[in-house]
Amino acid sequence: MRGGGAGGGRAAAGAGGGAGGGARGEGGAPRGGGGGGGGGGGAGGGRPRRGGAGRAAGGGAGRARGGGALSAADAPPAGTASSCPPPSDASGPHESADASGATDGASGVLTTISHVVHLLWWGVAAAGLVAGVMYLARGAPEVAVEVAPTFFGLFTVAGVTGTVLSFYLYFVGRHYMDEAGAGRLRDRFGSAYETFQHAAMETSMVTVWVLAGYLLYEYTMGLFALDLRALSTMAGVFAPAAGAALGLVPGCTPQIIFAQLYAVEEVIPFSALAANAISQDGDALFPLMAIDMKAALIATIYTTIPALVVGALVYYLWPFARFGFGVLG
Repeated sequence: MRGGGAGGGRAAAGAGGGAGGGARGEGGAPRGGGGGGGGGGGAGGGRPRRGGAGRAAGGGAGRARGGGALSAADAPPAGTASSCPPPSDASGPHESADASGATDGASGVLTTISHVVHLLWWGVAAAGLVAGVMYLARGAPEVAVEVAPTFFGLFTVAGVTGTVLSFYLYFVGRHYMDEAGAGRLRDRFGSAYETFQHAAMETSMVTVWVLAGYLLYEYTMGLFALDLRALSTMAGVFAPAAGAALGLVPGCTPQIIFAQLYAVEEVIPFSALAANAISQDGDALFPLMAIDMKAALIATIYTTIPALVVGALVYYLWPFARFGFGVLG
């Protein structure tokens, strides 16, 4: 009886252990079903070996199911390749290398030509300086356009050749003599050559724009048959106001033309020239506009207001200086 009671107790304990194993298995742990544990208890109080096997089987199945899901997600769709093929190049590597070499060769040739033109430009500038001094020493006579070994021939050849070289440096040379690649030389003065190169580029730019301004002025006067002297006389005190207004234009081109209209052609009053000289900021306004446009506008206002005041005072208080106060007459 004791043996049977003991055996029954072990069986009950085994059944309880199997039920506990089943509860733990159903709780979400990676252990197998509790049925195996119950079977082990019913075998006469032995350890729930089948429960352990169930736990192993359940964990393996879970891991297998998880691995299968990842493999299915990572697998590419049916009928597609695992990686895209590289794009085909229409031109072979040899053709690309040949094209690049041809471009570099052409750029090198133009760079050499630009430096030679730069040196020629300085030679012509020296000849033009000599011709200009001789021109002033002769009393600024009318220059005849001719090609001959004379003073007028030197004046003509230096002027035409220098203009052509300036056009080349401004439109072509600056793109091949600029190491920064922006089409405009950097302000570097590390050597004498760089200093002369920078000066040539800046002077070429002024030459091109002054020539464009003169052409615009001459064609405007010719097409509309305007008489600036008569207009200045009719304008009265508004003539210096017009001179101050012209000074609002950045750059030196309008001011160079304005000075010639007073000193050479004598078609504007001195009050207009004085107002323009005070109002204009020249090329110095360009870098300020690039850095701070608001500051550039304020600086322009600061120079225009005194220009209007001085121009009006000169007009009313110095009446004999309205015309004929040229520097060459």
